[in-house]
Amino acid sequence: MSKGQKIDLLNENGQPFKQARQDFRQHRLLLSEGNLLYRVTMEEITSASGLD
Repeated sequence: MSKGQKIDLLNENGQPFKQARQDFRQHRLLLSEGNLLYRVTMEEITSASGLD
């Protein structure tokens, strides 16, 4: 098993994401911030963070 990596999530304005709720659905991560809902796949996270 490899060591975990810290990933900072940023919103569309480049600000740190302050999530209120999170949920995994298959390979998708759902995050809510205020009245906004974000959906991101694990592939998108690993690709953007250089972990792929």
